[in-house]
Amino acid sequence: MEDLSTVATTGNYEDLSNTPTIPDAQIQSDWNQTNTEAKDYIKNKPHALDGKSAYELAVDNGFEGTEQEWLASLKGPQGIQGVQGPAGQDGSNGTDGQDGVPGQDGHSPVVTASKSGSTTTIYVDGTSIATIEDG
Repeated sequence: MEDLSTVATTGNYEDLSNTPTIPDAQIQSDWNQTNTEAKDYIKNKPHALDGKSAYELAVDNGFEGTEQEWLASLKGPQGIQGVQGPAGQDGSNGTDGQDGVPGQDGHSPVVTASKSGSTTTIYVDGTSIATIEDG
């Protein structure tokens, strides 16, 4: 507990006991810092170099065409179809849709038959469609 009170009053990391060793590359720092002697100086930080673009290098190495043509040339052919993945889970049921417009009334034909002597006549909706003779 004594060590904690020292840190709380001084705020200095060096006052801690049993502290882990932090590799220099992991210490947070000001990226623009130039003092290499400071404890929080980041070693091996990336540096952007002023130079030619990839397109300009391609032209220097024989590419002939516009930058857009060069970009298009970077795309290769379609790859092979991948393996079918497992089926996904069923989704939840959606809400019921609205009822449709009522349909028109259908036609129910009226079929009748009448017999006169030995002749039977069949009618559909009052129109004769067949005549049958007994015998």
